[in-house]
Amino acid sequence: MTIEKVKEDMHKLYSQLSAREGKYIRNMNRYMNNGVRRENLWTMNTAPQAYVVPAQGVEGVQTQINLIKSCADSITSRISQANVRPFFNPVNGSFDTTDACSTAQHFFDIWLDEQHAYPKSVMCFRDSAVLDMGVMYVNPLTKGISRLATWEYFVDPAEYYHGAISRAMVFKKYYPLAQLIDKTDNQKLKSDYERDNHASGEYVTYYDLYGGKVWQFFENEQLTDPESLDFSQYGGLYRRPFV
Repeated sequence: MTIEKVKEDMHKLYSQLSAREGKYIRNMNRYMNNGVRRENLWTMNTAPQAYVVPAQGVEGVQTQINLIKSCADSITSRISQANVRPFFNPVNGSFDTTDACSTAQHFFDIWLDEQHAYPKSVMCFRDSAVLDMGVMYVNPLTKGISRLATWEYFVDPAEYYHGAISRAMVFKKYYPLAQLIDKTDNQKLKSDYERDNHASGEYVTYYDLYGGKVWQFFENEQLTDPESLDFSQYGGLYRRPFV
């Protein structure tokens, strides 16, 4: 794919799925603020409240308990009681196979613990209960595991439904340029950073899964040449499949 085609498809993915933000705002505010306050999905400085005070009458403050939050937190707590651990077991294996499985077991136990994979997976489950999807993201460049906000992950719904995702996009707003400046040779971005080392903006990672490439952009400026990708990117954990 050319850079023009990539940028065109980035815009298409965002435009196609931006309508879902209305539902996410509604669900998030019902969970965080009992539907009274109206937060913005992309704002970093929200102040979530489990209890809200809508009004104060002659009888004093009437506090409302957020039942939606209580239900979502209860089912998340119930599910998270079983700590999942992947096991590597040989089937009719030789000594070498058994030894390799044992080594892999030790490695992944330590790695998953260092990545805090289990606590992040619990938060992804909560996202799927509150919104409609939780996203666990393995960064192919850093090999790290992170939890993505549901509205930051973009795939074509039709491709997801048919099980043939050809591209995916991670879209972040207010991302600090300082985190990326050492990874790019783009002179415009370096100039922007010299003028303001607190600059932030839109950071997009686009995965061309069929072409095996990953593209990175900051404020529509390409960070580096596209890098090779050697594994597929799958959709998130939907609370229920599409009808």
